[in-house]
Amino acid sequence: MTTTIGGNSSKFPKILFTGGKIKNITISTIMLLLILLAPVTAQVDYNSQIQPIFNSRCTNCHSGSDAEEDLSLTSYNNVMNGGDSGDVVIPYDHANSLLWQYINSGYMPPGNNDLTDDQVNLIAQWIDEGALPEAPDCDPDLACGQATTCCDGLLYPTTCCETNCDEPIGECGDDALQGDLNNDGILNVLDVVLMVNMVLDGDYDEIADMNGDGIINVLDIVTLINGILS
Repeated sequence: MTTTIGGNSSKFPKILFTGGKIKNITISTIMLLLILLAPVTAQVDYNSQIQPIFNSRCTNCHSGSDAEEDLSLTSYNNVMNGGDSGDVVIPYDHANSLLWQYINSGYMPPGNNDLTDDQVNLIAQWIDEGALPEAPDCDPDLACGQATTCCDGLLYPTTCCETNCDEPIGECGDDALQGDLNNDGILNVLDVVLMVNMVLDGDYDEIADMNGDGIINVLDIVTLINGILS
């Protein structure tokens, strides 16, 4: 049984529900969880995954003392320092990051040298994870079952793959992981962000319908967050 209580104008009223636990959550709580979860769930490594894209497609113009727009893309620090237009990366917000806007629109790189969709999406993921200089190491002390990670095509219930969980729980991509909105084989803060956007936009996707009630709402967000934290 689900009961909505509140009565204010917020898009996310307080929700009280049962099922072994009683919880009371607001949008501010969700956003706090996003901030706290982001460093833990970061998967993209800047040096091995992002910098090679810049090296191959961007640094011909964006390097050295005469870099275009005074923006050098030759290192993490240079990227985060921005250029004549100010900061080009806003951590946790790819849509408002000038760097992503330019590469997503095809404005940069110039000519017929657009980044691939996969490269654009990877940069967006890196930004949304906090635009960190490197992905954090796995946590070998994390109990088996407290996370899900795709490793070499196999899905493990942990962050360290076989290091602290002997057996995988399946193959990545065999079946859609409920709540995995970006289809990366992991439930993390990126999926929460996408689900919040779906609620705000009134969109529906079966994979986001965590409780199978035919609508996407704050209960699905709570269920997803509980799954990440459990």
